[in-house]
Amino acid sequence: YHEARLYIDILRDLYEAYVIQSFLYYLMELLGGEDTLVQLLQEKDAYYGNHPGFFKFFFPSWEMGYDFMINCKHGVIQYVVVKIIGTILTAILEPIGLFNEGDISWTKGYVYISFMINLSQMW
Repeated sequence: YHEARLYIDILRDLYEAYVIQSFLYYLMELLGGEDTLVQLLQEKDAYYGNHPGFFKFFFPSWEMGYDFMINCKHGVIQYVVVKIIGTILTAILEPIGLFNEGDISWTKGYVYISFMINLSQMW
């Protein structure tokens, strides 16, 4: 099954993206929907809208409420999109020998796809 491992990982990654998006919407509904969630967030301390460490010098604070919710939602959705694109690129590049998982080479796709996904996770 070693040859099929990468393709099983591809299916897992696609399913992971689906589950993360579904979980976001599940949590939002569990908390009463978007309107109720915005009201709950508006009651929270403004501290939670500040970025930690040196990030506060590069990114503005998020106002608790709608701004916070929509930024979190965009962060999850952009990760899902980037994960799907990275997975599709992996499926295209691997059969033609241009992916090479674990190979840190500027001529292979592994470095670029890994960087893209890791950058996306830092949202």
